[in-house]
Amino acid sequence: MKALNTLIGALIVVSASAYAAPSQAATAYRVAVNHATAACMGSLPVDRDMTRVGSAGMINVKSRSVSDVKCGGSSTPLSGYADVEVYEAALRNDSASAVNVSCMLIDGMGEDVTGITTSYPKTVSILPGQVAWLDWTTDDTGGVNYSYPSLSCQLATNVTIAYTAVAYQEDVGL
Repeated sequence: MKALNTLIGALIVVSASAYAAPSQAATAYRVAVNHATAACMGSLPVDRDMTRVGSAGMINVKSRSVSDVKCGGSSTPLSGYADVEVYEAALRNDSASAVNVSCMLIDGMGEDVTGITTSYPKTVSILPGQVAWLDWTTDDTGGVNYSYPSLSCQLATNVTIAYTAVAYQEDVGL
């Protein structure tokens, strides 16, 4: 949320200072937040059996097990190609000890659909009772925006994924 809030503030400043006259093309910056209960699910039946959904997100409730969870469902309209600049996931540790959570942003839909599919792994350590955010930005890609981002996370016991979010550009016309 920290990176997302900073990005939203920066986008407001950029949008205000980059006003386009009616005869020029204009780009608007948007943020779409997807609640994990709607956008995520366990990869296999065994992973789905380990997770529960609630108002706080999707949590792994199975003792001493790791659940593979996939998140998609991001309703990001593509006005061009590769419009997503930031992808964020919020994770909470409701266990009694610190945990490491590994997630991977996957950009693309398979070689035969979108051409190149690229993976960007990250791991975060979360203290008991704390929240952590994983952010993928264009710094992770050498300045290239994401096209079709989705997420894969390995949720330890009592770890919740609350939401995923994207910040993207949209061509709003002339």
